[in-house]
Amino acid sequence: MKPHLEEAWRSLRLADRDLKAFEVLKKDPEVHPSILYFHAQQAVEKSLKAVLFAQQIEFTRTHDLVKLARLLGDRGILLPVEEDQLRQLNPFAV
Repeated sequence: MKPHLEEAWRSLRLADRDLKAFEVLKKDPEVHPSILYFHAQQAVEKSLKAVLFAQQIEFTRTHDLVKLARLLGDRGILLPVEEDQLRQLNPFAV
């Protein structure tokens, strides 16, 4: 497999881990919402980066979901979410 596709698959596997953590933790009323949002942000970030890797779009190290989404949009790749939704998750990045 080509290196950029391997990296895309790796990023998707990591995103899936965060999504599963989110799903498990959201059922526990004692878990603080910031922990849930952290895992949501991480899942989205890793998913966006997977598409960037797959499309061989270069990007700088960032946790900014809006910036990542714009890189995709600039290449004609539309996302099923609005920038405002992504912007709401940005504060929960590491």
